Amino acid sequence: MNLHNGLNSDNGNRPWEQAVADNIIKTSQHKVTAVGPHVLKFWRVDPGVVLEKLGLSSGELPASYLGPPA
Repeated sequence: MNLHNGLNSDNGNRPWEQAVADNIIKTSQHKVTAVGPHVLKFWRVDPGVVLEKLGLSSGELPASYLGPPA
């Protein structure tokens, strides 16, 4: 996942402004279709990137601003 895709802080574009206002750059959703154990792996490539929240759900989540509470 490219965290900087389409974001450019020096041209004042809307995606960057919204990301700064929300204090979040990216979210992603993935559907797992196979039953059984799965492995999630994260690699930090850029300095200053923090994985702050990871949410897993077996069904639909209600709409919320920054995801469900911990």
